[in-house]
Amino acid sequence: MDRSNELSNGALQALAAKTQNPVKLVSALYAEEVTGLEAHATVKRFIAVIALRRVKQRLLRARQRRAPQSAGSSGARPRRPMSDLKLTQ
Repeated sequence: MDRSNELSNGALQALAAKTQNPVKLVSALYAEEVTGLEAHATVKRFIAVIALRRVKQRLLRARQRRAPQSAGSSGARPRRPMSDLKLTQ
């Protein structure tokens, strides 16, 4: 990973806290996004910012998919922890 695309640990910790996920998961997703973006980007200046935004979107989408449809719904599935989110290889 290019050093210019590394974020401070504080930014990853803040995102982990905001999305209620472990820092280790957020860091792994961030590294995955940076790797994918670096492989295809011609302008690499904003990869860190874009990668962080993509991680946030992935985590929020995963949470929305796991949220029950309504409080009184009898068919609601139990919520799974975000640590079950699979990393793509």
